[in-house]
Amino acid sequence: MYIRVPSGLSEYTIGQLILQIESYDGCDSEITVDFSDLRIAYPIGSLVFAQYLKYNKDSRARILKFISSDTHTNPISYLEYVGFFKFLGENPPQAVQVPTNKTYVPMGILEKSNLLSLVYDEKLNGRKDYLLQDAIEMCSDNYSQWMFDKVEPVFSYCFREIIRNVFEHTGCLYCSVFGQIYPKRDEVEICIADSGRGIRNSLSEKYGEQIDDEWALKNAILPGITSESVKNSGKYDNSGFGLYVLSKIAERFGYMWIGSCSKMLKINHQGVKVYEGCYPGTFVGINFRYSSLLRNRTQIQDIINEGERLSQQLGIYGKASTSTKDI
Repeated sequence: MYIRVPSGLSEYTIGQLILQIESYDGCDSEITVDFSDLRIAYPIGSLVFAQYLKYNKDSRARILKFISSDTHTNPISYLEYVGFFKFLGENPPQAVQVPTNKTYVPMGILEKSNLLSLVYDEKLNGRKDYLLQDAIEMCSDNYSQWMFDKVEPVFSYCFREIIRNVFEHTGCLYCSVFGQIYPKRDEVEICIADSGRGIRNSLSEKYGEQIDDEWALKNAILPGITSESVKNSGKYDNSGFGLYVLSKIAERFGYMWIGSCSKMLKINHQGVKVYEGCYPGTFVGINFRYSSLLRNRTQIQDIINEGERLSQQLGIYGKASTSTKDI
C-alpha cells in the first residue's frame, strides 16, 4: 500500500488521509508513506497520524516504510524533532538536522499500568480507580512543568481531563500524548489520542445503539452527558464536565478539535463545525493563547457555573467535580 502525505499534515487533512488508507481494498502487509509533498506539519495532525500508524503496526501487523525526496527536509526534521519516528520505533526516511531547543512534550505513550505503579507504593489503601486519578494528576503536572518550567494548573487540567476520558470511557490501556509551545505566537497546543472503542460506542451503553458519531461528539461536550453513575471518591468524581469546560475555554481563547470514528468537530469562537473524519478511536486537540488564558483564568469558574446551570436545564442536574473546580 502506497500513501502520499499531502503538503500540510494537519487536523484538516488527517481525516481524508486516514480514510484513503482505510478504504484501500488490498490486504498488503506493508504501508509505504511518502513524505515528498509535505511542506508543513502541525501537532494535532502529526500525533493523530502517528497514533493511527502505530495502530496499524501493532494491531494489524503492518510493516511501515517511510520515503521522501531530498528537496524538503524541514518537515521531516520537525517530525524527527518532536519524536514522530521514535514514537513508531522507526527511522526517518532521510538524515536530518534536529534543533536543540525544546518547547514541547515529545510524542509518547502513556500506559495505564505505568500510571498505577507511580502511586501504588505511596498509597497502599484505597481503590485502584482513585490511585489511577492520583497518578494522572501527577503525570499531568509533570507535562505542565516540562512545557512551562513550573506546574501551571490550567494546563495540568487540560492534560488531566483528556487523559481521564481515555481511561474512564474508552477501555484503552494506553494513549499517546504530545504538546508544544509557540512562544512567538503566544500559543500552546496539546493533543491526546487513543485507539479505543470511540465515543459513540462508549455513550451507546447509556443512550442506546441508535445514536451516531455526530450526535455522540456533540453531546460529549455538553455538561454531565458523559458522567458515570459509579463515583470514584469525591475529588475525582466522573462528573462529565471535563470536555465541556475545555470546549468553552477553546471558544474564548483558541480552538479545539475532537474526532472519533467517522466525524470530527472543530470548536472555536464561531461555534461548532462538523467535519467528515475517519479515525479508529478518539483524539482531542486544543490550542490556546496561553498568556490571555492565564490573565483571564477567573473566567473558568464562570464556565463551570454556566455548565451546572445548563446541566440542570438538560435534566441531568450534574455538578462539576472538585478536581474541575480546583483549576
